[in-house]
Amino acid sequence: MKPLSTFSFIVVLFMAIIVFVFDEKIATDLFHQHEAVLFPATTGRVYHSAVNVTHGSKGGTSYHINILYDYQVDGQSFHGSTFRYGLFSPGSAQAYAAVHAHPVGSEVTVYYRADDPSDSLLSPGVVGRDFLIFFILMPASLLVLYLLCTSNTPAWFKPVKPLAGGVQIISQGGQIRVRLPRYPVPAWSLAVFSGASVVSFVTLSLLTTRNPSVQPEAMAGILILAATVVVFWWRRARLLSGVDDLVFDESARTVSLPQTFGRNRATLLEFNAVRSVYLETIVHRGKGGYYYSWAVTFALQGAAASPERLAIWYDEEKCLAFAGWLCERLHLPGLANQTVDSSSAFSLSSSVGWE
Repeated sequence: MKPLSTFSFIVVLFMAIIVFVFDEKIATDLFHQHEAVLFPATTGRVYHSAVNVTHGSKGGTSYHINILYDYQVDGQSFHGSTFRYGLFSPGSAQAYAAVHAHPVGSEVTVYYRADDPSDSLLSPGVVGRDFLIFFILMPASLLVLYLLCTSNTPAWFKPVKPLAGGVQIISQGGQIRVRLPRYPVPAWSLAVFSGASVVSFVTLSLLTTRNPSVQPEAMAGILILAATVVVFWWRRARLLSGVDDLVFDESARTVSLPQTFGRNRATLLEFNAVRSVYLETIVHRGKGGYYYSWAVTFALQGAAASPERLAIWYDEEKCLAFAGWLCERLHLPGLANQTVDSSSAFSLSSSVGWE
């Protein structure tokens, strides 16, 4: 994932606030739509009924139900304009069907809030389409959270520097295990959840002529959650199996490399087989220009020995911290008691990778 600059981080933080405020609004409307089933009812009369059609700048078309009605509660007259609570506009078929069912001059059943009779609507209760917007909002919400939690955020936001760059370190008897999955379990889960949600949103949005009382959204939501849970536990089981662990055995003076970066079996090395630890600078080309990531890599003894990558980060400080911790574990000379920074003794090399 491309790192965020301070400005980009602030933008993402601002986006997160907007998304969560919008989430709160949608959830509140959904709750009100549900509680409206218990509202008292009275008889009203429609005096305006039409579909308002708006065209977006990019060619999109929105349909809005515009039904105005009069009603009385305890002898007091009120005007209503709400058909249903919520921000999500219906499809054309649903909008025109609602207007045709409530022509001008027709009597309608008006549901109103007992403690505030001016708050009313014509169609209480929750239907499947009310949940449709969540298929977009939930992935957006999780994405901004993931960006904030995993990005190369400014130092002032994360002032504490974790040990070894923040990797998970587990001590088991005489072994030290370092969890180094190529892609984190949350990243896999988010990708599946977001992809399935977007596909469901597009598919269900196109089904504009279906009966809204039928709720495929509920089934889609169950399938999305099921797929996300399956992927989560699949990747979690792999993580707990230890195949992605870098394992140090101090008594045997060996290190076992994780089954990542093309290694499909455990690779056992003696400490003295590792000549040095270095950072490999990888250059990426994006729409906004170039950016960098760094691979923590073992250089092995012997001219023909291939280097072994262990992890890639977009945060150079984390890579330096992890590389320095590795040098301490491997007892490489001159680094055990040094502060790890860009002037450290382990070598730096550069390579170019286009993505």
